[in-house]
Amino acid sequence: MSEIDVRWISEDTLVINFGQSFSSTQPLSKGVGTPVAYCAPELIFDDEVSVWSDVWALGCTIFEIRAGAGLFMSFFGGPDEILRQMVQTFGRLPDQWWSRWGNRYQFFKDVGKPREVWPNNTPLAVGYPLRQHIQDIGAEDECIENEDSIANDQEASTRLMEPKGIRPSDAEVDCIENLLGSILKYEPAQRSPVEIVTQHPWFTMTD
Repeated sequence: MSEIDVRWISEDTLVINFGQSFSSTQPLSKGVGTPVAYCAPELIFDDEVSVWSDVWALGCTIFEIRAGAGLFMSFFGGPDEILRQMVQTFGRLPDQWWSRWGNRYQFFKDVGKPREVWPNNTPLAVGYPLRQHIQDIGAEDECIENEDSIANDQEASTRLMEPKGIRPSDAEVDCIENLLGSILKYEPAQRSPVEIVTQHPWFTMTD
């Protein structure tokens, strides 16, 4: 990505396109259009939208801004992939959702751990906790063997990668884990309210 002239960078943020917004006191009954990768479990299973489902989406977005890639990604756009990644990251879903996920046993035992025996010996799920997600931020940079040629190739898709050196320090790993761990709770009522989230020290961290 070519460098941007600093003259066009402003500290002011303009939020646009409120096409699917609604009052939190009058939530839509269904059909909010949130991409499945940002959907909280209650939105996937019950079409239940609230400020708490927005908080979950905010947590996914914060990770994506820092990492340059989504926390959860669905190649085919279906919920099974997202639910699998949720369980890999946070463990077994609460009973009210776990029992309703029809394809859960394709990936996990009933305790929420990945299966030990797989068809064709090809694992479809692995444990991948949140902390490991955070520690792996920037790891793809270390796989680049010829940085100069990539930097000079304006057509290379990797030109959109963040600069080297973005791997989080141990202190930042702890800080982001604390932040996202307070947001990405399965139970909506356990998620930190946005007023608390915005005061988290990660947003002013300089390390």
